[in-house]
Amino acid sequence: MNTIFFVGEHSRTFDVQWHYHDEWEFVYCTGGTGIFHFENGSTITYSEGDVVAIPPKEIHSNNSQEGFTNIHMRIEDPSFPYRNAFRVADDTGRHMKNAFNEAKVYFMADIKHRELVLAALAELICSYMMVFRSNNEFSKSVDQIRAMIFNNYSRSDFALDEAIRELPFHYDYLRKL
Repeated sequence: MNTIFFVGEHSRTFDVQWHYHDEWEFVYCTGGTGIFHFENGSTITYSEGDVVAIPPKEIHSNNSQEGFTNIHMRIEDPSFPYRNAFRVADDTGRHMKNAFNEAKVYFMADIKHRELVLAALAELICSYMMVFRSNNEFSKSVDQIRAMIFNNYSRSDFALDEAIRELPFHYDYLRKL
């Protein structure tokens, strides 16, 4: 079950020292840009509207030249299959931000049974993370087909099947993708 243990907010910050958490940490960047550094040497660059998910016990720091603002939360046992840190963009520019803001409000509120709303918000945020991450994992062929659809959707004579047949791949393979 998705359980929110903590929700906080950073005002303009430049450096967060090396640390880890016992739960997953989700960080929604509300302003600025920065870089998460991980003990294994990998990094994740982020900017406003991005969410970085960091697994339990993953030692990390967060640095920015210009400063960043964010809402960060810790969730135990998120209902998704990921094991490593990753970044996703809030494709809509508001859905995840709204959910993070609501989680912040309910976490700080003195409302009876607030844990019910927090559990629902945690489930919603985890679902957004899976949807927006899967949207970023298309192959180049699928990206090309998506671009063709986007560039031609208003043309009444556009036929997707014909466009797919013009690509240098087997038609059935592309349809499955």
